[in-house]
Amino acid sequence: RLAREKSVDCVIEAFSIAARRDPRLHLLLVGGGPLLAEMRARTEAADVAGRVPLAGRLPRAEALALISGADLYAFASRTETQGLVLAEALACGLPVVATDVAGIPELLADGEGQAGVIVPQQDSAAFAAAAGSLLDDEPLRRALAARARARAVAACSLDVVGRRLRSILVDGGTVVE
Repeated sequence: RLAREKSVDCVIEAFSIAARRDPRLHLLLVGGGPLLAEMRARTEAADVAGRVPLAGRLPRAEALALISGADLYAFASRTETQGLVLAEALACGLPVVATDVAGIPELLADGEGQAGVIVPQQDSAAFAAAAGSLLDDEPLRRALAARARARAVAACSLDVVGRRLRSILVDGGTVVE
């Protein structure tokens, strides 16, 4: 969803910074929303023109097929209630660069390891640096990708989510195993 709270402008700015260092980079934006025209204008700026296709809103299966082919997933939301797109990226096995928003660090890491890199909110330079580091380090990217799939299962499977919902809705906050 291309809306203010998703901070797509931060992702485009981070891409612009990273692309100056590596002209082979491309950024794919998937989604629609109230900022579609503004984001389209930003992607036509001289420094990123032709390297940021805007796929628009797509059926879920098409969107997942597109992101499955990516090297990493950029998540810059200022707020997040569910992190569904992040969970989908993890399930696709993508390492993630994400902002430090409530709940996101816990989704990306557990006692077993991490599935991505956390950066401060609205910090395009930090976002670009983290993405650049991951893109330059294939072994790390592969390790995080493997961890991403494991995190998706551990944190987002139907069984896990069902137990959490039951805990909240039925058992007054007590996790039922």
